[in-house]
Amino acid sequence: MEKDSLTYKTFKNTSYGIINYAWMFVFSIFITPVIVLKLGVETYGIYLLVLSVSSLLGLFDLGIGQILVKYIAQYYATGETKKMKDLMYSLNLILLGMSFFCLVVLALVGYWAHVFFPSQIITPEYYFTIFFLAGCLSFVSGLNSLFAMVPVALQRFDYSTKIGLVSITISNLTILFLALLGYGLKAIFLSQLIYALIFLLIQRHYAQKILPSAELKFAWVWSEVKNAYKFGIATYMSNAANSALTYFDRLLIPIFLGPTALSYYALPGNVAAKTPGVINTLSGVIFPMISGLNGQQDLEKIRYIYKRAFNLLTVVSFAVSISLILFANKLLLYWLSADFAAKSTKVLIILVCTYFFLSLGGTLNAFLLGLSKTKFLFKSSLFMALVNIGLLFVLLPRFGIVGAAWAYLISVLPIMYMFYYSEKKFLQISGRGFEYLKLYFQLALTAVPFVLLCKFAILPLVNSLKAVIVLGPVSVLIFLLIYRVFRFYNPEDLSAINSFVRVAAKRLKAVVFRKVEI
Repeated sequence: MEKDSLTYKTFKNTSYGIINYAWMFVFSIFITPVIVLKLGVETYGIYLLVLSVSSLLGLFDLGIGQILVKYIAQYYATGETKKMKDLMYSLNLILLGMSFFCLVVLALVGYWAHVFFPSQIITPEYYFTIFFLAGCLSFVSGLNSLFAMVPVALQRFDYSTKIGLVSITISNLTILFLALLGYGLKAIFLSQLIYALIFLLIQRHYAQKILPSAELKFAWVWSEVKNAYKFGIATYMSNAANSALTYFDRLLIPIFLGPTALSYYALPGNVAAKTPGVINTLSGVIFPMISGLNGQQDLEKIRYIYKRAFNLLTVVSFAVSISLILFANKLLLYWLSADFAAKSTKVLIILVCTYFFLSLGGTLNAFLLGLSKTKFLFKSSLFMALVNIGLLFVLLPRFGIVGAAWAYLISVLPIMYMFYYSEKKFLQISGRGFEYLKLYFQLALTAVPFVLLCKFAILPLVNSLKAVIVLGPVSVLIFLLIYRVFRFYNPEDLSAINSFVRVAAKRLKAVVFRKVEI
């Protein structure tokens, strides 16, 4: 495989994303149970609540992240340097105002939090402090948006991954250290604010290294803002709907059931979210790539990438999902406690199915954003968010957190129609129905021996967290191996993967023995 080829670059950038994801997954496996134990289930639920409210402020992000990635990639590919500068500095001004707005909103939420989220252990003053610190953290993160997006837009995932790994490591170790010493949420959010300031300077340095014009300068070029928001306004509205779909249940659960119930819902949800976490590492690669190809009007290559990507993504996502379902009870039992296993196993299984659809839908979103098909994305996201909200008010009071999980699953099913419409309308691909039937029939055939093998040979060996950590990923590999034994892989895809693995192995070996420098 040629190192300058599109396939190699895609696999290379994806591998960086997977490394980042895997490292984050390792931390969540080992650190989360300790933090939950030290903070307590209710305090940890409040911690998740603050994070959820902060994430819901994505309703007001104005789509700037996607605008930066799309237009920096596009202008860089076409050599339009002045337009790129005008847009970046104008968006910096919007980011400044938006970041201050988020700070004020979080402070106000903190002031009234004790009314809406009553707690036996958190005072009104403490509520205000932690929400205010979260607002300051959101302010700094907003100012850092340009620097964080530049490596993504220019497909320099080596930079973004290395910075991300260091940030995740230091941040999580600090949270663990503070929890072990008996400190609370105030110290945790203060530490994260300090690190956010430090990493703003680090990301600024590396962003300017690959794009010297990436600076925290402010300007207002209305023509560029107007042009960008032909794409960005629908993207913003789509992101707002997606944020509501993702986080609204986490806002309602503590209102109806209390903060403790949020822990029993959110922790298995975080595990289930690892499925799109794996798959969406490719989405971050695809978006700037498709944006560049769309700027060059190369629809044929876009269709080629689409067909190859989704077959592989579906197989990997299915393998991860079915493994998580089979390991669900034992994962919660040995990772958290028997209490979590009893109360959250059903939630985890339902959410794994939900995130299977979301994993595929997330990558489809990357293609549609790259093609600037934002109106369709907005309509689809809004419809799913409204369905979710309606079902939550019906199912949550009656069935508790299991009802919330069912509401989420039902609301994402329209993703299947999104595939049909997008292929026919935007990609001009027809006749995919038989290909999908064939793919899922192959997955079903592979699942039969896989489930039997897990039930009678693998799961009986799972008697500790260590066994879960080792045998869980092994089961995913076993599924993929059975799929290969049945010769279901497309020969072209299999050849590309094998070539990349050989190249990656050589690079890894060279790095280990210090023969090359990354």
